[in-house]
Amino acid sequence: HILVLALGLLTSISFGQTLSVGDIVVIGYDVDNTSLDNDGCGIYLLALKDIPVNESFYITDNMWDGSQFLPNPGNETKDGILKLTNSSSSSIPAGTRIDVRNIQTNNTNNVAIYLDGVSTSSFTKSRPQGPSDKIKPQTASDVIYIYTGTTASPNFITAFTVKDFGSTTGDLPAGLGSAGFNLKDGNIIDFNAACAAYNMVIVDFANASEALTTIYNNQNWDAEPNESNINDSTDGGVVDLPAALAG
Repeated sequence: HILVLALGLLTSISFGQTLSVGDIVVIGYDVDNTSLDNDGCGIYLLALKDIPVNESFYITDNMWDGSQFLPNPGNETKDGILKLTNSSSSSIPAGTRIDVRNIQTNNTNNVAIYLDGVSTSSFTKSRPQGPSDKIKPQTASDVIYIYTGTTASPNFITAFTVKDFGSTTGDLPAGLGSAGFNLKDGNIIDFNAACAAYNMVIVDFANASEALTTIYNNQNWDAEPNESNINDSTDGGVVDLPAALAG
């Protein structure tokens, strides 16, 4: 799949505003340690609003219990937080794809950030839980949360999961509405997916709201099962990341 994302009519965005619910969405992920080009686990995002200079947001796979973040039982060494701050001289425009690759490493310097497929130093990276902290998403058991504010008092932007809670919402944070997405469509593959990606070939969104509801529609995603001892980025499955996101 070739991903083409056009948000040509997002002209109502105001510069300098902070991020809020639905301003960033997840468009793909890969939990392989050795995916294409050896870039490790990847979380692929799309900005639906300009990200101002000095604006920070957090990515975590810690468990949210409704009042605090906690490591998932048994995954304490694999759950963590990554803080990204736009340290460039200009806003990151709405419609920009943000690839966060090699996110599972415990060396923050090795986490690679790409904007629309091009390596960038626009973001300062830090680990609020400590320098050796890392994020290692687990198939069928993790939720990826993106938020601003603080760990103790997060302002959720989005939450994404393939975890089977027994419902389409499960324990996603209250108040997210359509910005909380569970890739559950009755396909058991989605509950144990090593890779998944938003798969629309041509999209021309009228506004950020339309983009959010279109992207967070499980009919518009492809998932690839987790196959033991196979590099899921080259096993010929449904979706290969990050190639599927090289729009």
